[in-house]
Amino acid sequence: MEKYATQELKEATEKLLGEKRERLAQFQELIRSVEGNTLANIKKTDNLRREILSLQEQLERLSAVENVEKVLNETHQYIPLVKDILGKFKGDLSIVIKLLVNAGIDIAKDLDGEISTISKMSAKRLFQGYKDLRSAGFTKDEAFRIILAKIKPINFSEILNQTSRSASSVKS
Repeated sequence: MEKYATQELKEATEKLLGEKRERLAQFQELIRSVEGNTLANIKKTDNLRREILSLQEQLERLSAVENVEKVLNETHQYIPLVKDILGKFKGDLSIVIKLLVNAGIDIAKDLDGEISTISKMSAKRLFQGYKDLRSAGFTKDEAFRIILAKIKPINFSEILNQTSRSASSVKS
């Protein structure tokens, strides 16, 4: 009897395990399906987010263009008024501008000594920087180039090119 009960128990256990394995396989398949759908949805969501960001950027650009157009339209209406004022008061404006320019010239003349002092101080500072570079081991040429890089305009080479083009066009 024990043998029979054990056999029955074994068969029932195997049957139950088989059902559980089958159910587990179904759950695993369901999980794979959900994961696949989730990944696809994530990709779709990412694509939609990119499209939304692109559309937002385009809207911002269009809004900026509209704002510029609005400002231009608003300021454009004042052009005839400004022309009218300049036409009517050109002589008076010329007098005022001349007074301001002459005042500026007088002030600059009064500051000649101070401007000279500032220029000398600046020159001394540049020369001291040059000497410091030399004592740090830079060659004369390297030190000069470093100092020049500090004082020249950012687009110095373009200025030189324009100057040489202008000079050559005057000669011809």
